[in-house]
Amino acid sequence: MDKPPAVELIVNATSVSSPEESPELASIVEKLKVPGCQLLLDLNYGRAHNFWHEMALRNHIRFMDGLSPLAYQARRTFALWTGLQVPPEEFVKALNGEMEQ
Repeated sequence: MDKPPAVELIVNATSVSSPEESPELASIVEKLKVPGCQLLLDLNYGRAHNFWHEMALRNHIRFMDGLSPLAYQARRTFALWTGLQVPPEEFVKALNGEMEQ
């Protein structure tokens, strides 16, 4: 049997994160073995049922969804357009709908 690949980082850059979106990919991810992996980054966010997150939990891998990268991208774009520096946490709050009214 082939040895599992040695990876430290997995990045899901597809638009698929839930079994409803692709049962085939969910089945493949469920069987993946990635010893030594330190971080699984799924560029998607807001999925109630995320098979990448479940894989990370099963394998004791740190997981990050795409919300934080999106917030940092928004922060950088805002700074380029306005010259204002806003803490990234403010963008995360806005993306989560937590802004004060």
